[in-house]
Amino acid sequence: MVNQCFCGESCEEILSLLEHLALQVQEKWVHEAITSMKSANPLGLKIFLKTIREGRSKTLKQCLETEYIGISHLLGRTIGNNFYEGTRAMLVDKDKKPQ
Repeated sequence: MVNQCFCGESCEEILSLLEHLALQVQEKWVHEAITSMKSANPLGLKIFLKTIREGRSKTLKQCLETEYIGISHLLGRTIGNNFYEGTRAMLVDKDKKPQ
């Protein structure tokens, strides 16, 4: 079941596969995955998916370097303010409403 859903080429396709599966089975993890993906930052999901997929053919050292570069850009706000706003919404104010 997991491979069936996460073989999608894009985050949108993966979400669609999960939603289709949710109509067929009553698995808690399927509904939790859908909820998590819908509440996550779309850009973050796309970056994560790309990083995971590219990491399959990299060494651990290369994966850690890629992760470091990504986190540096995220914290340096060179790819937006999403991390800080998401942190505020989820952890500081706990309103769960990023702006």
